Amino acid sequence: EKSDSIMGSETGSHEKEQKIVSIRESRKSLREESEKSDSIMASETGSHERVEKIGVLRKSGDYISARHLDACKVETSTSIIDDASCQKNLMENWSFKTKEPHKTTLCQSWSLENTSHYGLLDQVKSTALEILGPVNVYQHATNMNNMATKFYMRELRCCKTALYAKLVEKEEGEEGNTCIVEFFIYLVHSDSLHCPASHTLQHGMKLVVSAKGNIAHDCDIIWTLGYRNILDSIESVVKTALGVDVKREVSCPECMANSDPCEANVWEVDNNSFYEQTDPTMRCNSGHRVSTKMIYGSRDDDTDATTVCTACSCTSSSTTSTCFREDNPGNSTEELLGAVVLVGLWDIDKERIVDVGTGFVADSTSGLILTAGHIFYDLKHGSKVGPEYKGIKNARAVIGTIHKSNEGVTAYFTYSAEIMTHDITKVDAVVLRITTKFENPIQCPSSSLKVQSDIPIHQGKFRREKAKRLKLMKPRIDEQIRIIGFIQRGQGIYEQGQIINHTLSVARGYVCNIKDSVSPIVQYGPDIFSPRSEIVIECTSYPGQSGGPCVNQDGKVIGIVSRRSHSDQRICYLVPTSILEKILKSVKRRMPSKKK
Repeated sequence: EKSDSIMGSETGSHEKEQKIVSIRESRKSLREESEKSDSIMASETGSHERVEKIGVLRKSGDYISARHLDACKVETSTSIIDDASCQKNLMENWSFKTKEPHKTTLCQSWSLENTSHYGLLDQVKSTALEILGPVNVYQHATNMNNMATKFYMRELRCCKTALYAKLVEKEEGEEGNTCIVEFFIYLVHSDSLHCPASHTLQHGMKLVVSAKGNIAHDCDIIWTLGYRNILDSIESVVKTALGVDVKREVSCPECMANSDPCEANVWEVDNNSFYEQTDPTMRCNSGHRVSTKMIYGSRDDDTDATTVCTACSCTSSSTTSTCFREDNPGNSTEELLGAVVLVGLWDIDKERIVDVGTGFVADSTSGLILTAGHIFYDLKHGSKVGPEYKGIKNARAVIGTIHKSNEGVTAYFTYSAEIMTHDITKVDAVVLRITTKFENPIQCPSSSLKVQSDIPIHQGKFRREKAKRLKLMKPRIDEQIRIIGFIQRGQGIYEQGQIINHTLSVARGYVCNIKDSVSPIVQYGPDIFSPRSEIVIECTSYPGQSGGPCVNQDGKVIGIVSRRSHSDQRICYLVPTSILEKILKSVKRRMPSKKK
């Protein structure tokens, strides 16, 4: 107060001095009133533990009322910190990056350049707790089983310049199926390593509001669990508290995840165009394509699937228009079945099929099949790639094709094939070339397959088989997709692996995210499996669908199934066509030229 008085007298700004005094008196009055109400409320309920927690908040400068603390209903593991190193610890423990590919981090910020932000964060934190506290049960709009979803605040950490909250979601009837959403609100200097897109602010501070969670349905769970309301409320608080318009930015989530967050590209929010944009996807200066629904969230008044409400007046990136696909596919699944094949790893000496997956015909002239690499190699991220055919000395690939009969549409093992790609350290995919045809196509439900009489198929002669093939196409965010494959999960009294299913199944979903040519955070050696590109889709997948084609509404392949998420079986990962095209071209170049 003394320094404020001196500063006011030196500059002659008595008006500023009076304003500062007014603010201090107002905050003092507010604090006294809040403490009094807290004391009365605590005495009525006898909650001495809560009084102690409130006291901790007071000491740390966080004037949060008791009703906020009650509303949160946090567990005993909640930490409300008043330690001097509180902000440092929170900053060090928070990261915009995530090891779980099905999760992402959303981030928006307000630039407080040449603006007095005294007391602003106290109001922001109170507002955030008001929103996060009352939440109890939420009906997920995309839950196919219409199951009630309950969640609660598992952790709350609060200090003078930061607030961290962790929400845990649980679905009734599904033990262990939890989805965690994390919120982190903090005030940071523009020269800090924790300041996102610091290049947009020369000096001053940023108010950063970020949230980390499941990427499915364009991060719908993040937006619905409070992120949307927090952003809207903070926007109102900032305008009211500062009395001036403050620049608001949205950081590109792909830049935040795959590069230095300080250098992330941003879009500036323009309130005049908040509900006017209709482009479903956007590109940042680094070329990342992201869904506008994921960046800005869909609104309650969205009535058209092609209308995406955004808040973007973007001069730093170009936008690309991609239409949402309709639910009616251009090609029926039945038209595609002829090109989908059952793939097996055949141990000839033991006369049994060791592993099974799905694939599809990519070249009907040369007999080239695309499928998953882990069917023939032991692949584990960050570990050395295993030997070809999983170390089996006398092994081959067997290919089952669809045959229509009175029993339905089933696959019979008809061909054997050889592996044509040998360097799979960066991709879970291989190309097989059909080399022989069995004289008598056979089913082997018990996984036992004896040596068969076969006929060689020479280079370029596979066209005589008149097999169908599937074409490749680049994926588009939010387009409808189908996974076609042979699910191997047991049947009746048989457990998984005891029998081989020869009947195709179809699963439906849509594209969540496209991570193409991403540089790894950890650099591995030349023999270590470390895939660089993948497509994230929401579609339940099962064992046996590995290598199966994921097709769009036009019947074009956008990728093959690589793996599913361990924490959420609704999330699946594909090897993108950008990689499949490269390895397919590489094989064709190495094959002998066709004889005239």
